[in-house]
Amino acid sequence: MKRSLKIEQHAQSKAQRLLAQAHALGLLLKASVVRRRFRCGKPNCHCAHGKRHQDLIVCRLVRDKTQTIRVRTGREPEALQWQKNWKKFNRLVEKLTTEEIRILSLPKDKTNVRYRRRG
Repeated sequence: MKRSLKIEQHAQSKAQRLLAQAHALGLLLKASVVRRRFRCGKPNCHCAHGKRHQDLIVCRLVRDKTQTIRVRTGREPEALQWQKNWKKFNRLVEKLTTEEIRILSLPKDKTNVRYRRRG
């Protein structure tokens, strides 16, 4: 077996594994997830004396405008996990692109190509 064919088969199998890993990630959140601390403004509230309120917000850019939402109580772990999944997905796409570039740089296997004679 030619060396380039072995390299291509290895790269193809690695690409398939990367695709399977990307598929297994689950939901993805392409946004910033930030913990926000704030004062509500009520004079008798505990936040007026130093201990601020906090919540988790998600910010993303939509048509050149920042969209911000507050994550509901109990949904924080999901938002954080989905953001981690997005970061993992991006790393997998970079690795997958590397393998695809490797495959495209190899010569095409002549046994799989059919040539037609021009008349």
